[in-house]
Amino acid sequence: MASSESNSNQTPSSNSQSQGGRAGAKWSDEEETWLVINSMRDVTIAWLTENFPGRTRGKNGISGHLNDMRLRSHLSRKWRNKTWEDEPAYTMREDVEIMQWHVGGRRHVDTEIFVPNQRAGGSVIARADYLCQDEELVRRVKEAEEAAQAALEARDEASYNVEHPTDDDPADHDALGEATRILHREEDENMVTICEAISRSLAARGEHHEDEGRDVDKEDSEDNDS
Repeated sequence: MASSESNSNQTPSSNSQSQGGRAGAKWSDEEETWLVINSMRDVTIAWLTENFPGRTRGKNGISGHLNDMRLRSHLSRKWRNKTWEDEPAYTMREDVEIMQWHVGGRRHVDTEIFVPNQRAGGSVIARADYLCQDEELVRRVKEAEEAAQAALEARDEASYNVEHPTDDDPADHDALGEATRILHREEDENMVTICEAISRSLAARGEHHEDEGRDVDKEDSEDNDS
């Protein structure tokens, strides 16, 4: 869980190096995730093209998709910048996403979190490496994420049982309701735990967030309503 990069995201493929490819084909979530994660690093468009997994994507297709993501505010305009000295300080919301990304194996990151401050992907990696120097912080975040994941799986199992009842296992709506309440509680506690762990870790280094004390969950809800 604590690897600096997912091996599956870095393994070169036998992809064709042609510049044509299926540039106009719809992008899958897996393709977009691979592109976003790997374009954080100091690699060229040619490298991304040559190592793109699965079907061929040409240089134009890859460059065009990155530009389209920027235009739709799904990706920072500076995501592929190689320098980031003038960036603003990291916010709690960004650090929470970074820690969740790290303990999840650095396989998937919500890039929209980093659009307001126009983060470079390399900066996000550097911030993750800095935060994760604190092994206790990593441990606490990992435990919180595992508890939330267990609650999610329990809710999904209860939901499946309601949707697919049998004579031996009839639909139990009460169990689903309870599992849903537990999930919401775990998600709330998960966010509080992670924020507190990050705050303590930074305080030990003589640092703090300018947005300290702001409700990250409430901020996410406001963004979704806008």
